[in-house]
Amino acid sequence: MRVSGASTYSLANSLRTTLINTQAKIEKANVEAVTGKAADAAEKLGATVHRYRYLMRQSERLDSISTANSLTVGRLSASQAALGSFASTTQALSAAAHIEGIGAVSSGNMKDYLTQLTSLANTSQQGVHVFAGINTDVTPIPDYETSQLAADVEAAFTARFGFGTADPSVSTVSAADMTNFLQNDALPLFTGAGWSGLSRATNEGIQSRILPTEITPTSVGTNENAFRLAFAAAGLGATFLNLNVDEGVGDAIRGFVHRTAANATAETTLLQGEIGRMEERLKNAQDRLSQQSSLMQEFADEMVAVDPYEAATRLKNLIQQLETSYTLTGRVQNLSLLKYI
Repeated sequence: MRVSGASTYSLANSLRTTLINTQAKIEKANVEAVTGKAADAAEKLGATVHRYRYLMRQSERLDSISTANSLTVGRLSASQAALGSFASTTQALSAAAHIEGIGAVSSGNMKDYLTQLTSLANTSQQGVHVFAGINTDVTPIPDYETSQLAADVEAAFTARFGFGTADPSVSTVSAADMTNFLQNDALPLFTGAGWSGLSRATNEGIQSRILPTEITPTSVGTNENAFRLAFAAAGLGATFLNLNVDEGVGDAIRGFVHRTAANATAETTLLQGEIGRMEERLKNAQDRLSQQSSLMQEFADEMVAVDPYEAATRLKNLIQQLETSYTLTGRVQNLSLLKYI
């Protein structure tokens, strides 16, 4: 009979390997007991694992679009709030300009309205200027009084009357002539190409992918008529009510401001409706994304589902095996021939 020798080292090393393998199995069983899903999808699914990974990628893509949509919802909410204040300001401006004689609105009052409108047009959300079109890092409306548009208005006045607004001859301008100038010379600078002398926004608005197959506009900008008319009312009012003109001409200027600001209010209301439709479209998209993502996640989970109770039982047994292995390892390491000599 042959007897093979076994060293204390080899016994201890064998048990150590068993410990390592058991610890790996415990980690795997623990994941499965807690999550109810296979710790290794590839091991469970084999050749069909590509289907699982496809579902997970699609679910993650939908979640990514949903996250981007949440930021867009915040931007549109800020836009809607700003437009609400903008409409209130133009409405107040129109009402104030309708008062004639004692208590009539002055150039200083117009400048206050101009400041308010400028601030609202430059509304930002998380560092994004919501009315700037795709130039979201650019302040869309600078100071009107130092703008190229204000200089163009001055040039138009000089071309029409033969003298500038600082000339004493402005007192000779009649109410009818002033109304004609404001309506036919000055206003078209705001509603036409001259508007680029003030607005830095792009005509191109923000386009957002709200669904995997749908891209839609999700912004309005300061190149819309609402902004053009509002700044025409406040800007021209601030400029020309500051001139040395008689009361009749002043009333003609205020009449122009009243009508133009009222039109700006109406146009702003239309923009609010447009933003509202964008918000509704986004809400519907978010609902669809949530449903689709949940469905794909559910399918994926079913593919890798395991019995958590079976996994828990397996985990308990593995822990018992680990404890037994620790005990045996300790005993083997304490074996020594010296104890028997």
